[in-house]
Amino acid sequence: MAGDRLIYRIDRGDVIASVNDDWGPFAQANQAPQLTDVVGQSVWDHVADDTTRQVYRDLLARVRAGHEVTFPYRCDAPALRRFMRMTMRPEPDRGVLFDSVVERTEARPPSPLLEGPPAGSSGVIVRVCSWCKRVHVRETWQEIEVAVERLGLFAGGPAPSLTHGMCEDCYARIMQAGGL
Repeated sequence: MAGDRLIYRIDRGDVIASVNDDWGPFAQANQAPQLTDVVGQSVWDHVADDTTRQVYRDLLARVRAGHEVTFPYRCDAPALRRFMRMTMRPEPDRGVLFDSVVERTEARPPSPLLEGPPAGSSGVIVRVCSWCKRVHVRETWQEIEVAVERLGLFAGGPAPSLTHGMCEDCYARIMQAGGL
């Protein structure tokens, strides 16, 4: 729902030190029970691809130099587009606070592409932007519904596997937001 807030803190070693009370229920509601108890884990255990990992490293360096960074991103569910805004703030002893707010949501027909790992894979690998959730289709990035249709996904047979990356639009937007 709009206004929902997720907050977590990492320490100087990039270990998740705390989460707010809404964290666990949010993870459960989004079919991610494995994420309800993340305190004590490295934040890097939860970043899927090298590009996103490097962007976060650059943002963390900027925040730890004393700057606050704010940027938009998406955290979608199979039947919901969730538009969020994250603010990263410096904390004492080189820790960082991540404060995410749901700005708005949009219902959509459920997308099997976002329903979790497939039971049997088709061998097709589909790249999804970790930030905006668009899907890479023939040299362009498209919303999930368009990508499913254009790629003929779920037209019968096993589902594709997902890999994550970062589209050019999000890369430029995050670099600008971070002053990088």
